[in-house]
Amino acid sequence: EWSRDFQQASIAIEDRAGKVAVCAAQIEGGLELLGATAVEDKLQEGVPETIDAMRHAGVQVWMLTGDKLETAISIALTCNLLKEWMKLLIVRE
Repeated sequence: EWSRDFQQASIAIEDRAGKVAVCAAQIEGGLELLGATAVEDKLQEGVPETIDAMRHAGVQVWMLTGDKLETAISIALTCNLLKEWMKLLIVRE
């Protein structure tokens, strides 16, 4: 029954997002978290040095990410894209 309702909601012409949200609430209600995990992406070897070399060659390097701001800044510092002395420009929209 839920699968049928969800299928209908996902192809609805009017208020699709609302109908899908109702279906999601039906299936997700009453769940108990049994465990959680996280994955840490590590930089590949040589990334910081490569970014430094590119910047010294005059190549402009930009960072576009969907990460949280704090995570993005940490990654940028780790890979030498951002130095502590640099001015940081944050564009949110």
